[in-house]
Amino acid sequence: MTTPEGRKELLAKTPTGAENLTEAAKKVAEQERLKGIDNSSRLLPEENKNAPKIQKPNGIPNNWIEKPTRKGGGVRYTNPENPNDFVRVMPGNSESPFPAQRGPYVIRSSNGQIVNANGDAVLGSDPDAHIPLSQFGFK
Repeated sequence: MTTPEGRKELLAKTPTGAENLTEAAKKVAEQERLKGIDNSSRLLPEENKNAPKIQKPNGIPNNWIEKPTRKGGGVRYTNPENPNDFVRVMPGNSESPFPAQRGPYVIRSSNGQIVNANGDAVLGSDPDAHIPLSQFGFK
């Protein structure tokens, strides 16, 4: 089992930055191409200079670790003392079949439990787990 110090060290060593987001986006695009998914209209981060930058929500502690999300496009802020405590900010997708994901939204995990805007535990698949960015307040 990893100690809190070991988790902090692991999180600190994990690469961050736009170059890693670009690499992640390229990997996803290649995986989709191999599966026969047409991704020719998708822009990689370096190709989409006009994409809005996701702002860090107010209240997230400055010592939390900021990283691009695994699939790219968003940002994950992780508590260095507890990796199960995080805020994931996503830009949204206007074509999503899920209304809660059509605009910028936030997923908040408090000690490993996904919570809604009121801090109540919900399933990750619950639409209330996807908090509109404009309504998010860090708790």
